[in-house]
Amino acid sequence: MIRLLQVREQERGLARDMSKNFQTRQEKEQRVLEEQVKAALSKENQRELRDLEKMYSSRVKQIGKGHRDAHRITQVRIIICL
Repeated sequence: MIRLLQVREQERGLARDMSKNFQTRQEKEQRVLEEQVKAALSKENQRELRDLEKMYSSRVKQIGKGHRDAHRITQVRIIICL
């Protein structure tokens, strides 16, 4: 009878260990997955930021060109009026 109790306790201990190992592996896999998702999002955010910076730069150049064109047109009109 004592041996049976010992075997049961040993089995409970093994079951606890297996459960703990499973939980530890699951938590590790979750952390790895979270890191991968963060890295992917970070790359995506960086790419979007570069695209927005390029678009902003292009728009600023267009505005500058518009100002220069407007200035030239004004100068041409002044010359024509003289």
